[in-house]
Order: sequence, then structure tokens, then C-alpha cells
Amino acid sequence: MIKINLLSPDDKQKLKWEKINHFVMTNFLVVLFSQFFIVVIFVAVVQYLMLENDKIKKELESIQTVSEAKEINMIKNGINTYKKQSRFFYTIRDNRVYWVNVLEKFSYLVPSGVMITNISIAPKDTVTVSKKNAKEEPVLDKNNDKLDVNIMGVSKTIDDLLIFENNLKSSDIFVDFKIDPRNYDSENFRYVLSISKDNLVFE
Repeated sequence: MIKINLLSPDDKQKLKWEKINHFVMTNFLVVLFSQFFIVVIFVAVVQYLMLENDKIKKELESIQTVSEAKEINMIKNGINTYKKQSRFFYTIRDNRVYWVNVLEKFSYLVPSGVMITNISIAPKDTVTVSKKNAKEEPVLDKNNDKLDVNIMGVSKTIDDLLIFENNLKSSDIFVDFKIDPRNYDSENFRYVLSISKDNLVFE
């Protein structure tokens, strides 16, 4: 089979350039589309990262705010506790209570058959109720004018315990003496009394 090419040299040259132009345009469009696609993906990734960054910043700010609030509350609670304790100790210091004299007087109340194992002293808890609104819960407050005293110990005999009880009842230091029947069940005893500041020795 014989092919006869009737195109002139100029037409052949034009056809050749058309093929080249078509190839170049096709490749150019492919490259352009690829670059456009890459740019779109890049912009989308950047936007996603920015959103995630903002989200993380907000979460960190929220965590920091909560942490700061907790820290502030802890500091406030610590300050309030310190104020209450300081108020009590300053009151004792300012009133110049002679605890040595009080303990010396107390030692005379303890018979030889009784051994004191523990004494704890704290401001007396007082309950105040609002006169304006009776439905409000009572407020528990510390009364520094009266002190709660817990005395614990061991007695050799019931007679020693009775002598100690009689001494406590007739004492000019303690008030609010109450007998706990459980003290008679064993050698261990516990008395809950009060000390009024009027009965303490001052300078």
C-alpha cells in the first residue's frame, strides 16, 4: 500500500507546529490544574490548622482560667483559716492569760490515783440563728470568750475518780461540768467542760 503525501512543505510545517502547540497547551493546562489543586489543598490545610490552633488556644485559656480560679480559692481558704487561727491566738496573747497558773491550779484538782493522758482546749462553738429569716441555716461560730476543754485520763479506783469529779465540780476554773456514766465502765474517763475567761487569771 502506497501513501501519497500531497501536503506542501509549508502545510507540513504548520501541521507540525500545531501538534507542538497542542502538546504544549495540553501539558500547560495539566500543570496549571495541578498547581491549582495543590494551592486549594494547601489553603484548606492552612485553614484547618488555624482552626485547630484557635481551638487549642481556647482550651488552654479555659484550663488556665479554671486552674487560676482553683488556686485563688485555695489561697482565699488559706487566708480565712489563717485569719481565724490568728484571731484566736492574738486574743489569747492580748488578754495575757497565765496558762501556767491555770495548769498549776488544775494540778491540785488531780488526786494521786488519777493520771491525765490528754487535755485539748479550743474556742467554744456557738450557734447563731438569723432573726430576720428563721428558715436560714444556723451559723456555727467560734466564741473566744469561752473555751471547750476535753480531759482524758485513767483512774486506779472508782474512789479516785469520784474525788476527781468532786474537785472538778467545785473548781473555780471549770464550768458546765456534766457526768458521763460511761466513765464508770472502765478505768478510762473523759470529761467535757468549759473555761470562762472570767475565771482565768489575767495580768
